[in-house]
Amino acid sequence: TKDYKVTIDGTKVATKTKLSYKANDGTAKQVSLADGLNFKNGTLTTASIDDAGVVKYDVNTAAITAGTDG
Repeated sequence: TKDYKVTIDGTKVATKTKLSYKANDGTAKQVSLADGLNFKNGTLTTASIDDAGVVKYDVNTAAITAGTDG
């Protein structure tokens, strides 16, 4: 028998491996694992992240005015 040592370069794998994502059943887009996702604040919302892949969006209720914003 012959033993072989197999190694991988995780950086290269992350650069070449794509993650698909979409919003509201729309057209899927892709990003490399190395680039990752970047969650941003929206209109009257604040994005934050936590351990274990948790993403949170909080509503900025102090910025909402009755009548103007609904």
